[in-house]
Amino acid sequence: MNQDVLYRYVPDSDSAEGQLFIPTAERELIMHRHPNDPMAGHYGEDGTFQKIAKRYYWTGMKKYISDYIKKCPECARFKATNQKPAGKQWIFIVEDCATKWVELFALSQTSARQCATTLIEEVFMRHGIPRRIISDNGTQFVSAVLQQICFTLNISQNLIPVYSPQSNPVERKNRDLKPHLAILVGEDHSNWHFKLPVISFAMNTTVCDTTGHTPAYILFGRELRTIDDVGQDFKSVVHNDNFVAEITPYLKRFATITEDIRERIETKQDERKKQYDKNHRLVYYSSGDKVWVTLHPISNAKNMKLPSSCQSVTVHI
Repeated sequence: MNQDVLYRYVPDSDSAEGQLFIPTAERELIMHRHPNDPMAGHYGEDGTFQKIAKRYYWTGMKKYISDYIKKCPECARFKATNQKPAGKQWIFIVEDCATKWVELFALSQTSARQCATTLIEEVFMRHGIPRRIISDNGTQFVSAVLQQICFTLNISQNLIPVYSPQSNPVERKNRDLKPHLAILVGEDHSNWHFKLPVISFAMNTTVCDTTGHTPAYILFGRELRTIDDVGQDFKSVVHNDNFVAEITPYLKRFATITEDIRERIETKQDERKKQYDKNHRLVYYSSGDKVWVTLHPISNAKNMKLPSSCQSVTVHI
């Protein structure tokens, strides 16, 4: 106590000055000065606590400061985050001109190598190698990398005329993509790439004016099951209807194909068995004959290097 003012002194402290004890009514004023005072600054929970604790003290001060900083709108608006951004800046749009099926890929860069890798791994390996590719005159598409891929895979590459984006078949999808993405993203632009699968699903399940069908129906011969279908399924169960899944022509064809596949598998199995039996002969051994026994992998670290595949043993009958 000094002149009717209460101070707190900490033994063995580096500072000889005491901490002024702050009553409940004055704590809000101290916090308003820290960090709102430009000379104090916004230094987060730990920084603000260290600044205030040099001169002031009250019970539960650390938690009080922590709660105040968490509610500070300026700190929440401009504070740094340890979560690294995904680094996705570009959208690579691939469309099948025949079915109008669309694939959307978020890329961190538009280099020729990354575009070519995406085409091979995400498109060619899942849908097959196309006969022709139509693209704009971007450097990634006229590069030696993509030209070499087209030459090796016997793909014809057609470039649209310069300054004529309307002649690019994917330009319409690009115009549709922008408003859809803006609506789904809203104010959070950090995770926009997570919305692409939803947008591509919507595009592929919407009737195309050009074909009169959805891209999914033309590609798979059936419509993809959507949320509306799930709702109808639940409705049928609730009302105790005789719920039977719709049998489309595709499913009927698939039932026939399944039987053909089963018969073909059995035929191939018989052919392989006959081929194996033709080259296989029974071998009889006598006591004392030496034979080779195949060795299986061992876990003994001492003997793991360069092991032989067989070992000679003697037959005992």
